[in-house]
Amino acid sequence: MKLSKIRVFLLTLLIIFCIGNITLAAQDKTNVSELAQLEVRTIDNGGKLLFSDSPELVDKDGIMYEDTVQGIARLYCYHVNNTNQPKRIFILLENNSDEGVSVEVNKYGLAQPSADYLAVGKKVQVDYFKSHNPYIVYVPPKSSRVLSKEMTKMVATKDMLVHGMFDINAEKSIKIKFMMVSANSDIEDVAPKLKVLPADKWRLRGTFEHMDRLIVSKGKYDNSNKPVVINLADNNFDKYIEGIDATDGSKTQNYGNYGLLYRLYIPTKGQGTIDYYLQPRGGVYAGALKIEQNYNKNILKLIPGNETCFGDKEMKDLEWLGEFNVGEPLSFYFMPPGASNLPVAIALIPKKS
Repeated sequence: MKLSKIRVFLLTLLIIFCIGNITLAAQDKTNVSELAQLEVRTIDNGGKLLFSDSPELVDKDGIMYEDTVQGIARLYCYHVNNTNQPKRIFILLENNSDEGVSVEVNKYGLAQPSADYLAVGKKVQVDYFKSHNPYIVYVPPKSSRVLSKEMTKMVATKDMLVHGMFDINAEKSIKIKFMMVSANSDIEDVAPKLKVLPADKWRLRGTFEHMDRLIVSKGKYDNSNKPVVINLADNNFDKYIEGIDATDGSKTQNYGNYGLLYRLYIPTKGQGTIDYYLQPRGGVYAGALKIEQNYNKNILKLIPGNETCFGDKEMKDLEWLGEFNVGEPLSFYFMPPGASNLPVAIALIPKKS
């Protein structure tokens, strides 16, 4: 998506009016695309990530992905109804043991099915970063239960995307199934008969050992230094995670690190403030980001804030994330949004006092 010159001009005026600041290019003469990468350390942690995005275009009822987990996990579902019939796409919990299993659902994000994929991806992120009351799904012995009743009520017609992600904690081993069935079918009757569907050529599905990534700078960033960027999901500075497709045992890679929750923690020193920006570097982009300030204040930022999406291959678009005092504790929580293009960069532009 390429912004017209008039549209760029209007957006620039809006930024000047709203934040009393001039544009990055005019203020610092900085080309973010040419900034050096900040030296950082990367630590992967958290529970498993079950990622289901293949086949992305689902052309018949079946199981898109399945695996068995115990403990903490993130379940990421991203599928499009590619049939001419209304369908339901959902996550099923299957307990094959002789004991009941409780599954706690903590954070989650869910959007109504739509053919506007960028809007869906953005809505899921906004929903995920907002607070939710945890709930528990109890699965009796030799039984199955849907993870989200809200999800099973959603009906997707042709070309509609169903996207959601759920952070769970299963007290015992439980099988997770990402499924599509006819909208008017009985899930309990149909589910046991369905087979695993073959992956598409992109093979974006699998189980990955960790669902979170911590990025910390090597030492404190001094705002008397030059502006820098932190590249995310580029498979160069920030590597893609690798896992196993549990349906056939093959190795798989998550191109884009979708479903991986990043925490960026960059301690700073010096005097004055720092402006932070997000720059899409792979194309059209729409998402959200959470900023934790002084450990107790959370700020939810829509990316971009004034429209559904932005970004082009010339990398001209920037989203201002805020101006923060040097030295104050600051964490950015970022996740590659579904339907958006990667990579992105977080830029630090110092402002001396």
